[in-house]
Amino acid sequence: MQRRDFLRTLLATTGGLAIAPSVLAACGSSSSSSGALVIGTPQNPVTLPSTGEAIADGLANEGGTMEILNWADYTNPEVIADFEKAFGVTVKQTIYDNEDAAIAKLRNGTLKPDLIIGFTDTALARIVAGDLVQPLNQTYIPNR
Repeated sequence: MQRRDFLRTLLATTGGLAIAPSVLAACGSSSSSSGALVIGTPQNPVTLPSTGEAIADGLANEGGTMEILNWADYTNPEVIADFEKAFGVTVKQTIYDNEDAAIAKLRNGTLKPDLIIGFTDTALARIVAGDLVQPLNQTYIPNR
């Protein structure tokens, strides 16, 4: 199983596909120049501005530890175990049950996860606007 297969399985398993369009939209370029933070909805999606560069194409699996910021009880532990076994990595999860507290830890540098799972569209807009996430390289998401 490749890392991208794990992420696809993880999104499907955790219900992440319901917010995937807003997540992907958040990593595009802005079509608005107003500077105001706009929160999208399924009926009215928005493209959030992003800064920085996405990771390069074609990188090999890094190994080591993958850090995940995960909503409490959101991901089946078997999915995590299967990923660890398939890639020979260790997954370290930081569990949160309060988005404001999690965002505060992202802002002050206490948390630097490789993957964030379970944020609402509102929280996603806040972390993108706060330049707290790196844009996605969509070539690693084959089912987009």
